[in-house]
Amino acid sequence: MEMERIQAAISATLDAPPGTGVEAPLSELAEALGGADIFRSLSPASLEGVARLSSRVNIAPGSYLAQHGETGEALYALWRGEVEITAPFEMGDITVRICGPSQCVPLGEGRLVTSARAISEVEAVRIPRDELLKLCADDPVLGASLFRAVAELAMSRYRNTMTRLTDTIAQALAGTEAWAAV
Repeated sequence: MEMERIQAAISATLDAPPGTGVEAPLSELAEALGGADIFRSLSPASLEGVARLSSRVNIAPGSYLAQHGETGEALYALWRGEVEITAPFEMGDITVRICGPSQCVPLGEGRLVTSARAISEVEAVRIPRDELLKLCADDPVLGASLFRAVAELAMSRYRNTMTRLTDTIAQALAGTEAWAAV
């Protein structure tokens, strides 16, 4: 599989201690970014532009990439491991989704409404938020393509979350008077 080959190339080329960023050859970072959900539609030149901003990071299990209430500082394209996205609730955090390889953990706008925590050893490409936004402003074609991909991803994740929520409520109400009235 192509993604496994890309992951192997990254691992063979880079050997970073956990939690540190490492410069990587641009061509390899660009190729790796091209496999991530929001970067697939970008041209090779645009991918290289994003790769120039990026660094590889290793994140230990239990470490937060971002926490609820903070300002998002970076976008993470995951290559290995899983990240749990949670939202605060009065009875404790609720898991919204689990992100894995080839998926991006969005950077958000303003204060984050969710937290992102590594649930296994994570290898990712980190792209600083402000630098990515400046690149998008400087290159309108890249910006439009990336914003379109992010919007499509957000809508897809929203639909999936609403389906899960609806299914959970239906299961909880099944057999009750409230369900019979529906």
